Amino acid sequence: MASIDAAAAASAYHASEPLWDAAYLDIGFPGGFRPALDGAIRELLAVPIAPADAELVPHERGGFAWANPELEALTAAQKQFLRTGPRNVRLVQAKLRELQAALR
Repeated sequence: MASIDAAAAASAYHASEPLWDAAYLDIGFPGGFRPALDGAIRELLAVPIAPADAELVPHERGGFAWANPELEALTAAQKQFLRTGPRNVRLVQAKLRELQAALR
């Protein structure tokens, strides 16, 4: 992710945007793909960097949950992203900021 050329990715997106919109409509989502893309970028940029002492604990329904209630209150996508680790969250968020700027 960190090696993606944000300007080239934005250019490719703009060139193919009608196809993205058509595919999004085909699966039942009206209104175009771009608002969903922008929302997904915003959601991932809102993920905090987990403190070094953040821990996962067994969840009563199986799997694991964040011991920190603020981290556990994040959306499912945000929690999954957080589990990639602080280094990767920083790298991906930096690239998302570049992509967000290039898409404007």
